[in-house]
Amino acid sequence: MKQAMRVAGPSSARGDCRAIARPGRWGGLAGLVGALALGACATVTTGTTHTVAVETYPTGASCQATREGVVVGSVAPTPGSFTVDKSAKALTVTCKRDGFDDAVATVDAVVQPMTVGNVLAGGVIGIAVDAATGASMVYEDLPTVVLVPTSFATVAARDQFFGGAIAAVKRRAAHEMAAARQTQAVCAASTQQVACATFLKARATRRDAEIARIEDQRQQAHVATVSN
Repeated sequence: MKQAMRVAGPSSARGDCRAIARPGRWGGLAGLVGALALGACATVTTGTTHTVAVETYPTGASCQATREGVVVGSVAPTPGSFTVDKSAKALTVTCKRDGFDDAVATVDAVVQPMTVGNVLAGGVIGIAVDAATGASMVYEDLPTVVLVPTSFATVAARDQFFGGAIAAVKRRAAHEMAAARQTQAVCAASTQQVACATFLKARATRRDAEIARIEDQRQQAHVATVSN
């Protein structure tokens, strides 16, 4: 049985510089500092490729990303990342591991808001180039992909597994939020306070949504019938 989830819609976790400030991946935390310091992004800094980080619980899975049926990236074993050309088309990430149900995540591309940098660096021509090359699109962050065992021997075993999954999601969120708070000196700038607060709030919201999804998986998980 496949476990599926979809990541869609604009994310407020990035503020205005989505391609640099990638709060959903470890490398993006360093980028967040640069994005807040610069205050604006341009095509020259964002480029036409995008790095997607893939984390699973448990680790050690093999994941493959496709776009319109064509393989565009893979990670084996997880955690890891792959780089893909930007596009308006969604990515489908399928993760597999022996003894576990396949997990599928669909990640939509969203339009990166025009910033001051786009205008200063290229004006109308720069914006047109962004649209033509796909540089104006970014992918939503991929949450931790939870692969569920095909069956649990007991309810206790099920609860222990999903308890571990929730703990992993909380650790990842805490790590990213703590790293973001380390940019306090940058966030103290009056022009960046809203962006910093927005990032932290959005990351907490995403963490809670992931936990709710894991709870749904817990309820649907198969537990073997124990004979008396």
